[in-house]
Amino acid sequence: MKEGPGLYDMLSSVIGEYLELKTDGIRRKSLTGLSVALGRALCILIMAMLLMLILFVVSIALTVIIGNAAGGWGNGALIVAGLYVFIFLIVFLLRKRLFVNMFANLFGAMEDEGPDSGQQWKPVLLALVRYIRSRLDDTAE
Repeated sequence: MKEGPGLYDMLSSVIGEYLELKTDGIRRKSLTGLSVALGRALCILIMAMLLMLILFVVSIALTVIIGNAAGGWGNGALIVAGLYVFIFLIVFLLRKRLFVNMFANLFGAMEDEGPDSGQQWKPVLLALVRYIRSRLDDTAE
C-alpha cells in the first residue's frame, strides 16, 4: 500500500494555499483602492490649485475694475474682500452638505467599485472542494 500524505497534511496545505491567495487578493484590492484614492486626491489638488490661480487673477481684475469705478484701488479691494467674505459665509453654512456628503459618497463609490460583489466565496469554495477531491483521489490510487 502506498503511503501518502494524510488528510490533515492535505487540508493544511490546501488551507495554507487558500489563505495565501486570499492575502494576495486583499493586498491587490487595497492597492487598487489606494491608487484610486491617491489619483482622485491628486486630481482634486491640481484642480484646486488651478482654481486658486484663476480666482487670484479674477480678483486682481475685479479690484482694478471696481477700484477705477469707485474712486481708488483700495475701495475696489474692500468691495472684492466683502464679496469673498460673503462667499465664505455661504460655504461655511453649507459645509456639511457640500463636503461631508461629497466625501461619504466618494468613499462609498470606491467600496462599490471593487470586483467582489458578494459572490466571491462561491467560486473559491467550489475550487477548494475540487482541489481537495483531486488530492484525495490521487492519494487513494
